[in-house]
Amino acid sequence: MTTRGVAILMLVLAAWAGPGTGAGAAEADAVGDARALEARRQELRSRVAAVQRELAAAETSRADAADALQTSALAISDANRRLHDLAAERRRIVAALAKLDAERSALAVQVRTEQTLLARLLARQQRGSEHDWLKLLLSGRDPGDISRLLHYYRAISEARARSIAGLRANQQRAQALADEALARQQRLDALAQDEQAQRSLLEQGRRQQAQVQARVAADIRRQQRELDRLQRDEARLARLLDRLAEFARSRPPPDRPPDRPPEAATAPPAGNGLRRGGTPMPVRGELTARFGAPRDGGKTVWKGWFIRCTTGEEVRSIAAGQVVYADWLRGFGNLLIVDHGDGYMSLYGNNDALLAVVGATVREGEAIAQAGASGGSAEPGVYFEIRHQGAAVDPATWIGR
Repeated sequence: MTTRGVAILMLVLAAWAGPGTGAGAAEADAVGDARALEARRQELRSRVAAVQRELAAAETSRADAADALQTSALAISDANRRLHDLAAERRRIVAALAKLDAERSALAVQVRTEQTLLARLLARQQRGSEHDWLKLLLSGRDPGDISRLLHYYRAISEARARSIAGLRANQQRAQALADEALARQQRLDALAQDEQAQRSLLEQGRRQQAQVQARVAADIRRQQRELDRLQRDEARLARLLDRLAEFARSRPPPDRPPDRPPEAATAPPAGNGLRRGGTPMPVRGELTARFGAPRDGGKTVWKGWFIRCTTGEEVRSIAAGQVVYADWLRGFGNLLIVDHGDGYMSLYGNNDALLAVVGATVREGEAIAQAGASGGSAEPGVYFEIRHQGAAVDPATWIGR
C-alpha cells in the first residue's frame, strides 16, 4: 500500500473510532480523497479500454501480415520444389548425354572401320575388275559357276552398302537425340534462371512481410506492457478503495501458483520404423528447446523440440511412412506430417520448403523438406514433434543423438 493510502486509511480509522476534535474535517477529507481516487480509477478504465481497442487493431494488422507471409512462404516452397525437380531432371539429362556420346563414339569407330574395308574392296575391284571378268569369261568354267560367283560379289557389295547405310542412320539418330537433349538442357537452364529470379523476388517480399510482422509485434508488446501497467494501477486502486470501505478486511490471498507443466505422455511400444533410442535426428543442428520446457514466460510448455540449423538444411524423415500433411499452418509455418503407423506420427514445422507431397511414401532418412523460418521464429531451424494417438511424447525416448 502507498503512503497516501496508509494516511487515508488512518484517517478513516480515526473517524470511525469515535467523536473528537477535527473528526468531521478528517472524514470529509477522506471522502474527498476517495472520490478523487474513484475518478482516477474511472480514468484508468477509460485508458485501458482505449489500449485494448488499439491491441485489437494491432492484432488484426498482425493477422493480415501473417496471411501475406503465408502466401510468400508457400510460393517460396513451390519455387524451391520446382528448382529441386529441375536439378534432378538436369542430372538425368546429363547422364543421358554421356550415354549418347558413348554410343556416338562407338558408332563412329564402327563406321570408320567399315569405310576402310569398303575402300580397300573397291580399290581391289577397280584394279582387277576387267581382268577378273575376262578371266571368268575365258576360263571355260561352267556358266552356272560364273553366275553364282557374280551373284556372290553383288551380295557382298549390297550387304556392305546396307551396313554402311544402317550405321549412318544410327549415327544421324544419335546426333538428333543429342541435339534434342542439349536443347532440353538449355531450356531447363533457362527455367532454372527464371525460377531463381522468382525466388529472389519472393524472398525479398518475405523479408518485407517479416519486417512488417516484427514491427506490428513490437507495437503489440509495447501496448501490452502499457496495458499491464494500467491494469496493475487499477488493481492497486481497487484494493485501496476496498480497504477504505472495509478497513478490517485482510489482504487478498496470494495468487495461486501456476500449474505444473504437464507430464510427458508415456511412450507406448514403437510404431513402424521407430527404434527406442536408435531413431535418427531429423536434421543436423543444435537442440535449443526440449520437450516439457517452459515457453512464453511459463504460460505453456514445449510439446516437441526446436532444432536450430542453417536455412536450406535438408530435413529427413525419422522413419518410413506416408506424408499426410504438407501445407502452411499458422504458428508452424510450412508444416509436414508423416504417419508411421500404429498411431505414431512425426511433425516437421518452420520449413523453408516442403519437398514431399501429401500421399507420398517416404523412407527413413529421405529428404522431405528444407529448414527455414516460415513459422515466424527469430532464427532458422525445425520444430519437431512425435505424437502417439494424438498425444505428444518426448522425442528423447526415440531419438539417438
